Amino acid sequence: MLQRFNLQEPVPVPRQKPIFVGRDWEEGDTFLPVESRRVSTTDRLVITIRCENPCCGLRDQERAIGLGYGKHDFLDMPDTLCVCGQEMAIPKFSVAQSHLKVDFVEVFNNAKKKRIEKVFNGMHKTMIFHTPGHFNQMYLHLSPHEFAPPTPKKKAPQALILSVEKGRAGAAKEQEHARLFFQEQGFEVKVVPNPSAPQMASELQSLASRVSGDKLCAVALMAHGSEGRITASDGQRVPLAEIFGFLDASNRKLVHVAKFFFVQACRGSGAPLIAPPGGQFDAEFDADPSEFVPPKAANFHWCYAATPGLPAVRGKMFEALSTASKEHRGAGLSQVCRHANRIMYHQELLMIVNDTLIDQGVF
Repeated sequence: MLQRFNLQEPVPVPRQKPIFVGRDWEEGDTFLPVESRRVSTTDRLVITIRCENPCCGLRDQERAIGLGYGKHDFLDMPDTLCVCGQEMAIPKFSVAQSHLKVDFVEVFNNAKKKRIEKVFNGMHKTMIFHTPGHFNQMYLHLSPHEFAPPTPKKKAPQALILSVEKGRAGAAKEQEHARLFFQEQGFEVKVVPNPSAPQMASELQSLASRVSGDKLCAVALMAHGSEGRITASDGQRVPLAEIFGFLDASNRKLVHVAKFFFVQACRGSGAPLIAPPGGQFDAEFDADPSEFVPPKAANFHWCYAATPGLPAVRGKMFEALSTASKEHRGAGLSQVCRHANRIMYHQELLMIVNDTLIDQGVF
């Protein structure tokens, strides 16, 4: 139709990347009153509003809205529309002679979100708060009665999957089995496909910083290996002892964290028990943890995909672990490993499982 009238097809408008507003990301909880003083006032909640439209004659002129006890939604406040037609901002609020419960979700300029749920005792004083830079939920609940503190959320244990896909057919399926297994065990899972040697080091250092004080963590390693080393995606050969060392007992905060390592690699040269049609093996040798000895090796648990002298059939260990986890819900992680070994035994395959766990009965 456009050609009939000698018109050109319209050029599609390129999709714009979203622009995120708000302040820079901050770890932890930084929501605290900026001022606390003894003041007598009839309003329990005073909200300060102002217009930030640069074309408005009332720009930056603040006015206050007074409210009483009850639950208030900052995204549904009355009388916050400016005469210019723009919704006014709420830069701060004060709470007087009240117990306060806050529940808000802040959005940062890197698109990350953080939810904060807190209670404050504001009886016999006035507390002044600055609102977050940008939020998509903000509830305030004021009461003359004390609130019960929020129930702390249980932190999920951390699992890291480092999977080299280069030259390893079926690696994606293997990753999926590993991810499902860890999720079934209640882990928060991070998958890093094709990590280079520096990236492996960076991810393990990050994991060590995150799991300090936790009960346990897990690492799955999937790569070709030989002579005590595994090969990263950039071709560098990384000693397994070095990998274990990122979580060893030289860091006193990690001594009581049970570290589970799952190593998909062969166990040295030699004929396999079986050679499945199309079975993919992971090298002539795998890495040997013999260099990794006490006292550094405290509270570790290792699962190897094959016995020494035998190649490991790619993916079978994590497939068995995933199946065992579903069949034995509620079992500890070390128990699931033993159940998985029985599954592999019936397939004429075996894992090697050993540990230096401090609390044997817990996991």
